[in-house]
Amino acid sequence: MVIGRYGGCVVCVVMLARWCAALETDQFTTPPKPLVDLGAEFQQEVVRSLETAVGRVNEQYHEHMTKAERTSFQFIRKSELEKAADRLTEAAIARAVFDVTVRGGTAQCYMEAWVRYGEFERQPMKFDPWPRESVYGTIYRPILMVIISPTVNFNGIYFGSDKLGHLFEQGYEYYEVFTEEMKNSGDEAAAYRKVVKLGIDQENGFFGMAIDSVYSNGDMAANYAGLKFYLNLTRPIVIDGARREPMLVLENNQWRLNPAAGGDFMRVYITEHLSEAMNPSKYGWPLRLGVRSNVKKMTPRWMAFFGSTPERERKRMAELTRWYGQEYGHSGFEKVVAMVEPAEQATAAAKAERAKPNSDSAANNEPRDSGQESISVGG
Repeated sequence: MVIGRYGGCVVCVVMLARWCAALETDQFTTPPKPLVDLGAEFQQEVVRSLETAVGRVNEQYHEHMTKAERTSFQFIRKSELEKAADRLTEAAIARAVFDVTVRGGTAQCYMEAWVRYGEFERQPMKFDPWPRESVYGTIYRPILMVIISPTVNFNGIYFGSDKLGHLFEQGYEYYEVFTEEMKNSGDEAAAYRKVVKLGIDQENGFFGMAIDSVYSNGDMAANYAGLKFYLNLTRPIVIDGARREPMLVLENNQWRLNPAAGGDFMRVYITEHLSEAMNPSKYGWPLRLGVRSNVKKMTPRWMAFFGSTPERERKRMAELTRWYGQEYGHSGFEKVVAMVEPAEQATAAAKAERAKPNSDSAANNEPRDSGQESISVGG
């Protein structure tokens, strides 16, 4: 009777712990030696995933068309033709890509599991410290933070593998909300505002502050990059002033990969925004106390490892408050713990960055949490 009464609670706690374990990462702690660059392998894995998704959707289209041709019942024919037509929509191919990259037969996001547990010939390909040895330390670390996502290197960018989950999974959630708003209102600016507000609410809630006292600007940037990825699957988009051709095209009722997208189309989505050292997070109390103390100790080694300077990091922090000039829900610098305090020039640079027009015409999305206008590392 006791087991039956409390067993469900135990299961929930265990599942919650597993879920939260994948939420946070640490790029303040540097690996013993540089990690191998897996950017090319990542591009290849995404191409393989797109090919799988395309193959599935094309096969489904043929199956429905065959059933429609063979049936003698008009209502079945109509139903099968509708299903076949649905396979030719942007929504169908985006869902298929989501299924392959996220629900690839693993408990967590497939792309995240691929880099975390996959076998790679070149080593070291990840840095996986225990939480007690990380920036989160021991005294103030949330009890559910039992493991953290490892650091990996794609195209010279060091970031946590959890960001792939945000890109492909939360990015798809953004995509669904965005496209639904476009259907309802046709207002692209409103659609961008809606998805950013969704992310802010999640980071202030059970995806962040409410669970482990972290509002991750890196997570927010990955979510937004994911939205752009899913939009770019089937339509051209503008990023940093350059037109990005769609990754997939529909020809003769068949989806296929688009050669015009180039051979390195994922590079634009892996940016310094994903590093939680370069684009640091906002922390709640008391975790902020422990993180601040540890960051201060780790900063000299980090600067030496990456060959950077305090001046460069102040400038970078300001630049990363927007994603290629677009608002993505950065927290602002209040209660952010960084290697350098954003001095007066960084404060001015951040304000100037936010004042710039967005590179996408309708991306003037401005929702922020309550502290976003304050530009100071706060206690």
